[in-house]
Amino acid sequence: IETVFSNSVNLETAQPSHINVHIHQESTLTQLLKAMCSALQAKLQKKRNSLLSWSWVTQILLGVVSCALGVCFCLGPWTVLRASGCAFWAGSVAIAAGAGAVVHEKHPGKLAGYVSILLTLAAFATAMAAV
Repeated sequence: IETVFSNSVNLETAQPSHINVHIHQESTLTQLLKAMCSALQAKLQKKRNSLLSWSWVTQILLGVVSCALGVCFCLGPWTVLRASGCAFWAGSVAIAAGAGAVVHEKHPGKLAGYVSILLTLAAFATAMAAV
């Protein structure tokens, strides 16, 4: 067996070397969080309508409680709150906002949506003014 070593390199046949290495690895925690988020989004999309119905139920109940508080003020001694009737005003506007949300849910549209938002803002404003 004969071994021949040569120091000369043929430049015409030599090709430049270029190696691209791309390693992408996600951790198990990242994959788990992505799976949980996608499952949660699917559940939230199904429950969206029930959440909207709870919002108007809450507004109506808030209005009824506020009106009941107004009745308690009327049965008690004279106060500034009794004279202003703010509990009744805030309660009635909250009930109206809940009714507007019911109408918007049953008959969706731009006008019903704007009226519902306007009534909700009015309920918030009267509640803040009553405080």
